[in-house]
Amino acid sequence: MAVSQKQKTLTNLEQFKAHIRDTELSRTERFECTFKFPATIEKIWRNGGFDVLGNTPPGSRQEAANRVPHDHGDLYTEATIMCEEVQIPGMVLQNKEVAIGTWQFMRNSNVSFLGNEINLTWITDAHWKLRHVFEAWISHCVDTQSKRVRFPDEQYGTIWINLLGMDDKVRTTWELHEVTPKVLNLVPLATGSTSISRTTLIISSAYWTSKTVHVDLEKQEKTGNLGGFQDVAQYETKEEEKERKEKEAEERKANKKVGPTI
Repeated sequence: MAVSQKQKTLTNLEQFKAHIRDTELSRTERFECTFKFPATIEKIWRNGGFDVLGNTPPGSRQEAANRVPHDHGDLYTEATIMCEEVQIPGMVLQNKEVAIGTWQFMRNSNVSFLGNEINLTWITDAHWKLRHVFEAWISHCVDTQSKRVRFPDEQYGTIWINLLGMDDKVRTTWELHEVTPKVLNLVPLATGSTSISRTTLIISSAYWTSKTVHVDLEKQEKTGNLGGFQDVAQYETKEEEKERKEKEAEERKANKKVGPTI
């Protein structure tokens, strides 16, 4: 069937202006990242910093000079305040061509999370504290001398990307799960320019969740249904599960009051 041409547009410039005037727009600089690093990294930070070289005698002057101080609060506050740039993760819907007669149609087959290369940039202080934190995180995942790989659960961290309004209230959040460092980028220095040094870390995330995307791998393992269509279609959020249990409890109470039927 041919499409008939419309003679008048659905909206106009005045409607656009009126709508934008009353709409709170998201701004690229209004965000906050919070982090959860592996327990080993937290322990090293609490015990007084990171030994940069790692091969100096304990208690020596060189060892004290190599140790990175952190007099400006805890690790998470430092990482959150100094984070300058981040990327919101994406999704990819995988599809294939299916031939039906002489026609080619696209059919979806799987969904993937675009979280394998997310760039985060931090402003760098004079002691390069966060830079050494990321170096320690990478060497914690795979030992730089023995090349021994740790168990996955010992490597992972978590990142929350909070989008803020002009009143500093969180509007929405993306949570990155099973985060591990991938690339610690080169940092260029030059005498011909004056600027602040920045540290860029590329991380990989197995999957992410948000207000509309829910993933609960632990629940799938308990039910024994690892990724079937039925599990996706009947997925319950925590609020829905709570409402269902309350409703079932009320029904049981009502049945007890009525008593057995003769």
